[in-house]
Amino acid sequence: MVGILTAALSGDSVEFEEGLPTAATALRAQAQDAAARTALHEQAAGLIDEAMCLKPGREVQGSDIWAQHKRRMLASAQALGWLLGEEALADQVLQEAMALADSGFAGYQAPACMALAEAIEICQRGQPQASPAIEQALEWAQRAAHNVQDPTFCARMTARVNALRTHWWPGFDIEARARHLSEGAYLPEFAGLHRVGHSYAGRRPDALQLPAWARDDGSFDGLQKLYQRPRADFLRLNGNDRPLHPGDAVAVPDPGLAPHLAARLAAATLAAAGSWPLPPERLQLLRSLVPHALGSPTALDAVLSRLVLAQARRATPPDLAEATALDAVLARRVTAEAAPALREPLVAPAPARLPT
Repeated sequence: MVGILTAALSGDSVEFEEGLPTAATALRAQAQDAAARTALHEQAAGLIDEAMCLKPGREVQGSDIWAQHKRRMLASAQALGWLLGEEALADQVLQEAMALADSGFAGYQAPACMALAEAIEICQRGQPQASPAIEQALEWAQRAAHNVQDPTFCARMTARVNALRTHWWPGFDIEARARHLSEGAYLPEFAGLHRVGHSYAGRRPDALQLPAWARDDGSFDGLQKLYQRPRADFLRLNGNDRPLHPGDAVAVPDPGLAPHLAARLAAATLAAAGSWPLPPERLQLLRSLVPHALGSPTALDAVLSRLVLAQARRATPPDLAEATALDAVLARRVTAEAAPALREPLVAPAPARLPT
């Protein structure tokens, strides 16, 4: 595990890198370090207190602008609930994270709310409240995607949420999906999902109006303009050129989606374990996801965090030497870049990547 982490963390700094240190602290707590467990309790209490002070909406002052606080809460809940058995505290953290679902810039809320759904699945699978809570988190993700200001970025983020809700939340074969990650550019279920005539019903009345050309989605030419993706890529995923009709489902080329699918697979793998350690083949599957996550620092942090938690849950508890080795790896990681200027992204990012 230490070798994988050393290689994976040797590149550029991550956008959100706090999940992995939290998992490392949980590994130390699992190795019977009482101070580490106390630190996690204190961290959770502090996150809850801070969450209660944050405001809903997109106000720069007082909101969870970049969704960083939500993601810290998810990392805390996974470590406490899935690994350490502190289920009541983990549930409280997740409940407060849900209360922040509408706080911050929409382009960051949407992926964070999808990550919230994953954390609920990991911590609460099998509990009666899990399914409605997951659905609520995914609904918040869709509303946030609808409220991204830039038309192309709005469409891309909405297509990601559509795809995840359609292809990656009903039951699926984890092993088969993991095997096909490298072929994702050619498979519709590994692409975004556009529904012709989509109304963006969650868009707020005070949001910028989408221009007429952004709603002209009755042809692949219109979708090429909206998504700023090559027409040939649309045709590769969807077959021959043809008129499109309201309600048609169209696969959308999305080169930046694969890392987030790796994180989704990592979450499903932990959730499927229930209260048991992962069998060797599932641990190997988690390790195999790491290269696919390298394109997104935030997705990489999620995959590595879940790998550490999985390695720590075993019949024979880890020892402090293993925790110390992991701490040494984290001490050498590249420092995160400074946060961007305080403004909501209005321009779609480069084609290969969306904000995480």
